[in-house]
Amino acid sequence: MPPAAIAIDRLKKLALSGVIVGALALQIWVMIPSTNRGGWYWPLLNYPMYSAAHHASDTVDIRRLALATCSASDRFFPVPDSLGIPKLSFPELLKAVENGSSAATATLDADILSRYPRACRGRILVRSVLVGTYKWTDSLPAPRVGREWSVR
Repeated sequence: MPPAAIAIDRLKKLALSGVIVGALALQIWVMIPSTNRGGWYWPLLNYPMYSAAHHASDTVDIRRLALATCSASDRFFPVPDSLGIPKLSFPELLKAVENGSSAATATLDADILSRYPRACRGRILVRSVLVGTYKWTDSLPAPRVGREWSVR
C-alpha cells in the first residue's frame, strides 16, 4: 500500500474516532441533571434508564392545559396537544407556569395565541396520581386548579 493511502486511512480513522467521542460526550452531557437545557434533548433523549424511578407509594402530578375564550370566560376547554412545543418540555413548561415563572408564562402565552387567538384565560389542571394503585376500571381523582391567568 502506498504511503499516501496509509495516511488517508489514518485520517479517516481519526475523523471517525472524533465523531464517536463527540457522540459519547453529548450523551454524557444529557445525563448531567444540573445542566439547564430548557427541556430540549433532541437528538439525544433523557432515557428512562437515567431517570428517577417511581415506586408504588410515589405521587405523580399530571398537568393539563385548559383555555377559555373572552366570550365564555367561565367555560374552559381542554387543549388536546402541546401547542407545537416539544412534547418532552411541555410538562416542564406547565410546571414553571404553575410556579409563577413570568418567562415561562410569556412563552406559553405566545404559543397559545398563535394557535388559539380568541383565548383570554388559561388554566393549568393538576391531577395527583398515586403510582401503582389504580386499575383501568378505577376512576382517577379529580384535577385541581394549579394556576389560572389572563392570556396576553
